[in-house]
Amino acid sequence: LAQRRGTITEVLHAPSSIDTVFQPIVCLTTGRTVGFEALSRFRAQPERTPDRWIAEAHAVGLGLEVEVECVRRAFRLRGSLPGDAYMSVNMSPDAVLSPEMESVLGGGSLEGLVIEITERTAIKDYPNFRGRLDAFRRAGFRFAVDDAGSGYAGLGSIANLEPDFIKLDMSLINCIDTNFIKQNLVESMVKFANDHGAQVIAEGVERAEEFETVKGLGVHLVQGFYLHRPAMATVGGGEEEKRSC
Repeated sequence: LAQRRGTITEVLHAPSSIDTVFQPIVCLTTGRTVGFEALSRFRAQPERTPDRWIAEAHAVGLGLEVEVECVRRAFRLRGSLPGDAYMSVNMSPDAVLSPEMESVLGGGSLEGLVIEITERTAIKDYPNFRGRLDAFRRAGFRFAVDDAGSGYAGLGSIANLEPDFIKLDMSLINCIDTNFIKQNLVESMVKFANDHGAQVIAEGVERAEEFETVKGLGVHLVQGFYLHRPAMATVGGGEEEKRSC
């Protein structure tokens, strides 16, 4: 355990160990890029995918520290994104409630920022959690329920938290063009969002057939390899690969 904690600690303190890349979020009505999700890429040994690095950090009791550091590094790059596009960052419920994350966010305006709530664990105290989100909202933050349709990110979170965005888990999007049950579920979610002033984001769109299907179902926003791969930030957005909407 000490060795594993030592590895995570080294990652936290090495400037080159965590890179931030951005994946565009595209409006299906206009074809315009309206936002960018900040994603972390770990440049350390042993080679692991980002989700495995974060899971390892949580397993050794340093998950909050890694989450805070990822958000801190993303915030440093806010100025490299187009002025009219929002930036979204991922946070677990514990990170949202932590003083460390509040310190990173600072006391100024948070306009143009979106928190994507990643529910690796269940939200235990909805009133307290909702109160913190309301404080962030007053500062300008909007927020999304991430991975809707998987794990704890179910209808309960959507109903209790009234998110600005509902981000569909990629398991719902994968092969949606041939799965009528998935289509019915997404269509219902879009109707719910329209009735409550939210927007639905389809994540993990990798094929033209998936893109056309979610577009036909009325999904508002989309991201995925079919349109853009994540890329390092550059002036103007740093989009590595794109296809026409």
